[in-house]
Amino acid sequence: TGSGKTLTSFKASTLLKDNPDIEKCLFVVDRKDLDRQTREEFNRFQEGCVEENTNTGALVRRLLSDDYADKVIVTTIQKLGLALDENSKRNQQRKKNDLKTYKEQLEPLSDKRIVFIFDECHRSQFGDNHEAIKSFFPKAQLFGFTGTPIFEKNATAKQFEGEEGQFKTTEDLFQKQLHAYTITHAIEDANVLRFHVDYYKPEGHNTKVPPPKPGEALAKKAVIEAILAKHDTATAGRRFNAVLATASINDAIDYHGLFDELQKAKQAADPAFQPLNIACVFSPPAEGNPDVKQLQQDLQQENQQWPNADFPATKKVDITIVVDMLLTGFDSKYLNTLYVDKNLKYHGLIQAFSRTNRVLNGSKPYGNILDFRQQQANVDEAIALFSGENANEEERKIWLVDKAPVVIEKL
Repeated sequence: TGSGKTLTSFKASTLLKDNPDIEKCLFVVDRKDLDRQTREEFNRFQEGCVEENTNTGALVRRLLSDDYADKVIVTTIQKLGLALDENSKRNQQRKKNDLKTYKEQLEPLSDKRIVFIFDECHRSQFGDNHEAIKSFFPKAQLFGFTGTPIFEKNATAKQFEGEEGQFKTTEDLFQKQLHAYTITHAIEDANVLRFHVDYYKPEGHNTKVPPPKPGEALAKKAVIEAILAKHDTATAGRRFNAVLATASINDAIDYHGLFDELQKAKQAADPAFQPLNIACVFSPPAEGNPDVKQLQQDLQQENQQWPNADFPATKKVDITIVVDMLLTGFDSKYLNTLYVDKNLKYHGLIQAFSRTNRVLNGSKPYGNILDFRQQQANVDEAIALFSGENANEEERKIWLVDKAPVVIEKL
């Protein structure tokens, strides 16, 4: 992370745009928010260079277009996958209406030379969509960008949103690595910040009370009390924002309610206390959840109380509670702290930590991590894996403001 993947891919796509042997160049992301974010960044590099594909039909029209402006396309892999899936609802509906399916419309492109540049290729590329693209476009050239590649050591059966990955590595899908610019390089070049990792132990810890075991969850009340005690210092007097990563939607909802309850009690005891503004962000489960419905009702009441035009500056979000959202691909220079109450490993850990290390100025010297799960071994293992093939202790020191044991001694 922090290697300038978007700028590199933009430059690559603009060079390919002027190559007469290349029919199309597609920059493929795996989420709608990254689609928008990438388009905005591309258009900031060169105004008006890419347009929005509002749906799969718009994507297909631009793929078939001879317009020079449509030679570089930013899209989600989901839209592309739907276009190539004969069993998708849209294609089935087109068949019923005696219209060509999207896949049939795209047949003239199947033998053309098309370049696909995959962003964050450690994620959804392990599912059926990747195979469908390779099968339909046999002459395509595929490039993958990722800050956290999948090696044999960190390969799992499920890589993204339930799609089976069959323990494939990034090399299995994209073949030989062309170039590596690791976080070690990015830190040395001052493109990203180092991490300051604290492994939390409850106040009053002594030899009679064993410390939490690695991966073991603390009581949520203890976590919140620790956050309230440390937040102002960690965020430079609330100048910066923080994310609290939780293990499940139910945990996120519980935290949201407990923050409200404990802060009200704290304010009643100390009128000078200024409560933190807490937001909760996640994708609701398909089967529904009564707690989620209650939150949605509360949100409607809040929106009625504060119309957008009158939303007060004091309502700036201080902490966003998440499960998985925002832990990958989300970049904000004003996010400097991550509170961790979920088990993280390998690429998931590095991606989550890297939300905090975007460079701003001297007021943000490093990204703060406060881990409530005692995951020092996981942190050390992830750093060893992603420091580079010839990683040594000196390189790993670059990542951390203090070595993990030193931080523990300070606490």
